[in-house]
Amino acid sequence: GRSRPYGDENPQFSSTYTGFVNNENENVITSHGSYSTTASSTSDIGTYSIQQTGATAQNYVFEYENGTLTINKAPLTMTANDKSMTYGNTIPTLDAKYEGLKNNETKPVWNNEPIITTTATSASKVGAYPITINDADAKNYQLTINNGTMTIIKAELTINADNKYRIYGDANPDFTLSYTGLKNNETVPEWEKQPVIETTADVKSSIGTYPI
Repeated sequence: GRSRPYGDENPQFSSTYTGFVNNENENVITSHGSYSTTASSTSDIGTYSIQQTGATAQNYVFEYENGTLTINKAPLTMTANDKSMTYGNTIPTLDAKYEGLKNNETKPVWNNEPIITTTATSASKVGAYPITINDADAKNYQLTINNGTMTIIKAELTINADNKYRIYGDANPDFTLSYTGLKNNETVPEWEKQPVIETTADVKSSIGTYPI
């Protein structure tokens, strides 16, 4: 019997012979004939019969016993594609790339399709999160799985100091901020450092406009 990985060409076939007399050996064979099998490079894993016909030798008539060609799973690496998203946005579509596909395939034939997931959600904070591949079982490939990374980056946020007014001689009012671009129903950002709101106006300032 012979064996090969899925997607490869068939190996060269050969035979062993028994039944020689008078101390003769394979040197008396004048032709090994031809070999055939139904297996091709696109055949699925499994076992396939090898037939030999047309062998010739002086003083001998041949009886043939079929051989077996075993097609084994080919190695294939499946890697989750790295992704990035802005904080608060929808998780992008998760997918994977392959190294080692045969027969111009773009993906394997699956016994069990892979499930690609990430622990990140639209509410996840800025950082790196794993993308994992589970439950993958390919019909004709022995899989090596590599996980990926989901990177969440900061969203753009506009902060506006709200306009205020007061009477000359009074203390300044409490200053407030408004925001454009908040995510996840937030009313204020989660601060790493609180903003300081200042103005050049004080209680002695004349009437007019001053920056906040």
